[in-house]
Amino acid sequence: MTLARRAIAAAVVIVATGCDGGAPPQLEIGTVATEQAAGPAGGELARVEVANVGGRALVLDGIRVDCGCRLVSTLPETLARGERAAIVVQCRRATSTEGSHEIRIASNDPRQAEAVARFAAPRDEHHAFEPSALYFGYVPVGGSATREIALAADAATAGAPIAREAELQVETRPPHADGRHVVRVRFTPHAAGPFHGTLTLDGRPAIAVSGVGYRGVLAFPAELTLPSEVSPGAPPAIALKYVGPAALEIGAIETPPGVTAELQTTTPGREFRLVVRAHGPLAPDAALRLRTSDAEEPLVTIPLRDVGA
Repeated sequence: MTLARRAIAAAVVIVATGCDGGAPPQLEIGTVATEQAAGPAGGELARVEVANVGGRALVLDGIRVDCGCRLVSTLPETLARGERAAIVVQCRRATSTEGSHEIRIASNDPRQAEAVARFAAPRDEHHAFEPSALYFGYVPVGGSATREIALAADAATAGAPIAREAELQVETRPPHADGRHVVRVRFTPHAAGPFHGTLTLDGRPAIAVSGVGYRGVLAFPAELTLPSEVSPGAPPAIALKYVGPAALEIGAIETPPGVTAELQTTTPGREFRLVVRAHGPLAPDAALRLRTSDAEEPLVTIPLRDVGA
């Protein structure tokens, strides 16, 4: 589940590595504290303190949490030098034993595009897998990332899940100390952009898998959800980070019907702001396309979705 800032307008910020004086921003994540959530929804509350221990302002671009979790605190747009903020996530129960959850925080910290905070949360018996969904984060095209899945006792007899897409491979691993069967899932993106796949068990969809492939430009998030009518207020910022060796230039912006985009240059060749607004319903295949000067990635595509789709 992606918890990016939402509004009618969305701003896409393109940040390339540059030198503007002073130490760069640096995101520091504290220890995650958990407690039982009050109220009929129940579940677990996870609280983690984040801080900017760098020299310049830290921009928090968005948060991604596991399926069954949601952000219940306000995410600040920026943290000044030395400033701290608490992030609180609520997760429902998911299997019979404790399992690991992740909070992924995207920022303009040049050391890491995404920082990860992990914590254990109670689970119920309705899910046969731990975790019940996989998110691989941002993986370079041609590279790979792996995650492990533990099968509950009643699911192990059905065998290992099967990958439906070529980007996914499933490998059997030694069982856990408690006897649960374990499989490793490998994600190898074949193209830049968001990926959505499924692992099946006994011919039925069992585990949703997602991730993002990238070449020279990383988009946070990699796909954008927009309401169809304009409302007041400052647009949220979605960052794109260029990891190539040279300065990035945008030659043209292609927008689908019902969408307008305004490019604002902050620092020539380094920082841009692209304000995107939807003025009506979007087509199912709507996408924003940026023509860039990167020879390896001359076209950056960001899929667009209606907020109610």
